[in-house]
This record gives sequence, structure tokens and C-alpha cells, in this order.
Amino acid sequence: MSNPNFYQHRADVLQQLGADEAVLLFASSPVVRTGTSTYRYRPDSNFYWLTGWEAPEAVAFLRPGELPFIMFVRPRDAAREQWDGTRAGPQGAQELYGADISHPIEELLDELPKLLRGVRKLHYNFGSNVDRDAIVLDAIRKAAQNARKTFDDVPETFLSYDVLLHELRLFKSAEELALMREA
Repeated sequence: MSNPNFYQHRADVLQQLGADEAVLLFASSPVVRTGTSTYRYRPDSNFYWLTGWEAPEAVAFLRPGELPFIMFVRPRDAAREQWDGTRAGPQGAQELYGADISHPIEELLDELPKLLRGVRKLHYNFGSNVDRDAIVLDAIRKAAQNARKTFDDVPETFLSYDVLLHELRLFKSAEELALMREA
């Protein structure tokens, strides 16, 4: 759940970004063990550090502005929750995790090109997952097609978000230090 540390982490990242920059992160994927069985899920460290979100199939988009924190998450599904556990869903992403806007993960393909309009520098880790890379590249292509009509900028510079996030993650708050001592 959202706590002041996650909010502060996002604020620290947003403070480092220019008005035409954004950060795009995907949650880690479950690892299949055998058949339909998966290993115990472990959230991506960067994704968790920014959001507090501990479930798969989620995407976080951060960009300075009026609505800086947008999430795409699995929707509530009573049948799947019997097997996988409770899901917060888009409403929970806002109420419990502090997202300014949240969408079902199925809307990512339609919404991401819109979010990329006006973004010239995108912090995203290309090369870590080819399926995700394809989603991002397709969104950039769609955003570029629309940019010809609207004269918006589209991403032309790409940076690994590791450089930005790892530097910020070095410095711990008093609460984080207390948790580390306790652990």
C-alpha cells in the first residue's frame, strides 16, 4: 500500500525530470515453474520502490505535470482472485497506491501513444523484454503518426531509467533506515 516513502520516491523522480521527459516501468512477470504453476512472485525492485505495487501485469508512467502518476493494472476479477489472491484493480491503484489515474492493463495499447505525446526523452529499459519493447515501439510509432497531425513531440531520446532511479535509491529516509535496521 502507498505510504509516504513511495509518494516521496515518485516526487524525487519527478523533480529530476524535465517537462518533456517521462519514465515508463513495467512490473516483473511471473516465472512459470511447470504447466500452470508459477514460482512465488517477486516484484521488480524499481517498480516496487516507486509504487509499492506487489502484483504482476502492471505498468507505471511518470511525467511532470497535472497528473504525474498513471498506472495500468489488472482489473478486479472474482474468479481469478480465488486462485491468485485479491486484486486492487484500477480503483485500488488510485485509492491505496496514490495513482492520479489508473486504467485496466488491457487499455495500455490504446492509452500509451496518447501519454507519449509531448514526451521527447523517455526513460525506459530497452532490451530487458522483447514483448514489452514491441509494445513501447508500437506506441511510439502510433504517437508519431498522430504527431504529424497535432505537431506534438514524440520520444526521440531514450535513457535507461536505472541511471536515474539507482542514484535516488542510494539515499534512504529515516523510515527506510529504521526498517533496514529492524530487518
